[in-house]
Amino acid sequence: GDLRGYLRIASPLTAGVRLLHYGRYLSGAEDERLSRLFLGYPSLIRGYDNGSFSTDRCPPNVGLEQCSEIQVYDQLFGSRVAVMNGELRLSLFGPVGVFGSGFLPADLVGFYDAGLAWSTNLDETPDIDERAWFQGGDREPLRSAGAGLRFNLLGFALAEVYWVKPFDRPLRNGYLTFSLNSGF
Repeated sequence: GDLRGYLRIASPLTAGVRLLHYGRYLSGAEDERLSRLFLGYPSLIRGYDNGSFSTDRCPPNVGLEQCSEIQVYDQLFGSRVAVMNGELRLSLFGPVGVFGSGFLPADLVGFYDAGLAWSTNLDETPDIDERAWFQGGDREPLRSAGAGLRFNLLGFALAEVYWVKPFDRPLRNGYLTFSLNSGF
């Protein structure tokens, strides 16, 4: 399911919200032959992308199993994902932009993302509870916020340069990144 809503606050300022759920259900949902779904794509939740994790951030006196970077990375996988994105967009160029029509539609964007990946495979790994918090499990939503500049590339893709702060990664400060995504 994918539900989106947009509200024009003032001529160049728009708010956007997206709620998304994707999951596998029924008897084969947890089949090990299927790849687990990954929540960390920048088009889902920013600040948790695969390339931003490193065991180098783990303190030397802590084992990898206890390192918060590894624990958070493991929470990005499951057979079901749910995402909430909220954005404020200020159009800079284009028909409703601050600077009038321009050669490349661009927006300043402020965002808040939250996402949850979970599974129900308690029989296979009884020591790891991958159920969501609302099912009595350990998985809580991962959250991030930030701001950036977004360019619409001919309606085909969005190029974004943004600063993001992942709130649930204590060993990771805010950082600057680039992504190329489909639109939201």
